Amino acid sequence: MYKLLDERLYPDNGFQPWRGGKGTTWEGGVRVPGIAYWRGMIASGRESDGLFDLTDFFNTSLALAGASGSIPSERYIDGIDQSSFILADDG
Repeated sequence: MYKLLDERLYPDNGFQPWRGGKGTTWEGGVRVPGIAYWRGMIASGRESDGLFDLTDFFNTSLALAGASGSIPSERYIDGIDQSSFILADDG
């Protein structure tokens, strides 16, 4: 069982500047590293500390495929098109 020493780092997951950890809904629990590779489209060596939520993959992949019109309008689809975040050098 974890001993609650500092609620910002609970459960014990090492040093980080955000509140919460893996398995929590705090910012420290939703930030995980990710890698995107697309030769000629995504600049190599680019780093960002911006957030890209899992729900954004659907809308972004359709936008990159040129099929944004395929997103259903009769129901709510959670997520936004993050293609500019992926492709633009300044994020």
